[in-house]
Amino acid sequence: MYETTEEIRNQWLDFKFRVCFSRSDSGHIDVWLNQKQIINFKGITSYSSAKGYAAKSYFYFKTGLYRDLMQEPMIIYIDEYSKKKLQ
Repeated sequence: MYETTEEIRNQWLDFKFRVCFSRSDSGHIDVWLNQKQIINFKGITSYSSAKGYAAKSYFYFKTGLYRDLMQEPMIIYIDEYSKKKLQ
């Protein structure tokens, strides 16, 4: 959903995610990188029960280095992670 040609290696990146999971068009995903909005998606953000997901599913945030096997070591530092439920 997002690509950049800017050099982002070897520096802190400040991400903010606002996500509303929904099996209908009322879902949305908003993402900011260093206070600049980079993603504004509206639509289905959750699998249906037809795909085997329970009607009342629990969603969680997961992040990491998702890459093919590389010879070079990969390191990720995560600082000040927080989560809150919006009403």
